[in-house]
Amino acid sequence: MSTPQQAGNAGPGSPSSLNVSVYLPEPINARLRAERARTGLPYTAILAASFDRLEPDELHEWLHRDLPAGGGDTMPISATWRRPGGGVQVQMRMKQEQRDWLDQKVELHRAASRSALVVAVLDLGLPHA
Repeated sequence: MSTPQQAGNAGPGSPSSLNVSVYLPEPINARLRAERARTGLPYTAILAASFDRLEPDELHEWLHRDLPAGGGDTMPISATWRRPGGGVQVQMRMKQEQRDWLDQKVELHRAASRSALVVAVLDLGLPHA
């Protein structure tokens, strides 16, 4: 999933295509839809291009910005606790290898979930309106 061209190859007719559900806050979903309208690329290709724009430290910092500075014995506060409202479910078409790669990134960055990682990547990598 390192290039948009590779990421966009998981079409509906491909036997190894999977629907991968992620939950996005509405503002991120709106930016994703705008980028798709602007580029014509599928969501998975946009996600791949967003990953390519990021530095690993930048992503790690975004994902763990709510952790207390000293570690502490308290549960870290999540940004989602401060934001009312739910997310929008988005389906991304991926090949098994792409989903495995994404799940490896979830583990590598110690993201809370696949959706949390995707939100971070899109928030950092997508153009702002």
